[in-house]
Amino acid sequence: MGAPAPYYKKLLPPDSFIHINDFPSPAELAIYLKSVAADEGRYMSYHTWRFKYKVLNEHGYFKTDIFHYCRICEALNYNSKSTKVYDNMETFWNAKSQCYPPFWSKR
Repeated sequence: MGAPAPYYKKLLPPDSFIHINDFPSPAELAIYLKSVAADEGRYMSYHTWRFKYKVLNEHGYFKTDIFHYCRICEALNYNSKSTKVYDNMETFWNAKSQCYPPFWSKR
């Protein structure tokens, strides 16, 4: 239920993802996902980008060699490996101001 599709289209290779906004309901999305899973050709069509692109470092923060690493964890551990405690994560990460509302609930 992430960001709108145009945001993903700016970052991801063409035809490499399925976005919920392309479906009128969770049921329609589920039907489509099941049909993709049952059709190897259609499933593999979402992976053709792998022949043209290479994932080097998906976040690129701090010039690290870390792949598939949570941005928050990476940021919290970059300067110091010492244990950290955050009593109020909302001051750092606030879902009300930084997350998009679910698409289907708006219909």
